[in-house]
Amino acid sequence: SGEKPWTAAELEEIAKFYEGAADTVEDEALQYERKAASITPLMDTKGFRRDGMKMAADSHGSMASEFRFRAKVHRLEAQLLMEKSVHAGKEK
Repeated sequence: SGEKPWTAAELEEIAKFYEGAADTVEDEALQYERKAASITPLMDTKGFRRDGMKMAADSHGSMASEFRFRAKVHRLEAQLLMEKSVHAGKEK
């Protein structure tokens, strides 16, 4: 449609944003894992709290993987754009 394509610099910034988001949710996943490990069987006889914390950790780990994948895609797009502009400059 009428939207202009991203520049290589913008794509690189988006990649950095996704990497930062991945770092954040990885930290949160670790916090959930620590909380799950600190809950003793006596504190949580049926294991519901531990299971909930483990599920939250897994969910955050999945989000981190998705964000890292998106960062990689945007970084590759930026590299392709830079290579195109270098080749376009050589053709002149």
